[in-house]
Amino acid sequence: MKDKVGIFTSVLCLIHCITFPLLFSAFPMLNLIDGPLEWILLVVAFIVGGWSMFDNLRKHKYVK
Repeated sequence: MKDKVGIFTSVLCLIHCITFPLLFSAFPMLNLIDGPLEWILLVVAFIVGGWSMFDNLRKHKYVK
C-alpha cells in the first residue's frame, strides 16, 4: 500500500512540475495576470528558497 501511495504522489508531483510552469508562462501572454503578481511570486520563491538553503546550511554545517 505504501508503494502505491508513493507512486501516486510521485506522478502527481510530475504532473504538477510539468504543467504549472507552462501555465504560469502562458498567463501574461493571455493577459490573465499583470506585472505585480509576477513580482510577488518571484519574491516569494526567493524567500522560500533562501530560507530552505540557509536552514539546511545551518543544519549540515557545510557547503559543497
